Amino acid sequence: MGKTEWALTVPSTLSPEDLWNRIKDFHSLMWANVPVEKVGEISGTTVGAERIVAGGPHETLREFDDEARRFVYTIDGFGGKNDVFEIICPPFTTDYKGVVQILPAEEGSTGCRISWSASWKNVKLEGDEVYDRVNSVLAGATQAAAALN
Repeated sequence: MGKTEWALTVPSTLSPEDLWNRIKDFHSLMWANVPVEKVGEISGTTVGAERIVAGGPHETLREFDDEARRFVYTIDGFGGKNDVFEIICPPFTTDYKGVVQILPAEEGSTGCRISWSASWKNVKLEGDEVYDRVNSVLAGATQAAAALN
């Protein structure tokens, strides 16, 4: 199984709670300027919430912990055709799981730390190809969250 993780310290005045409140709604990626289509009637902070991201991956919220500022989601299929996401994960990966968590900054730093990790089974690509592609997306999304000031 492949795995990647991206984490950074946000050098801002935002507390972990403030940043969490801006990104915790699973039905919104406005902070990353990415369109999301809500699927169904479940709230974006309720396990089972579903979304289609930028016309591509169909994702489901699997765990949500408001106190720990953490959620887990899976990619369960594709809602449409989007070249960016076709390049990144399917059809050459399965069992994709992402974990997002907002943590206090490391001791001696201000702001907070965003941790976004992903794991998957690599079914077609060789070597680091999937890692590089997924890492690129996670880096971009994490940096967009870090820019929230």
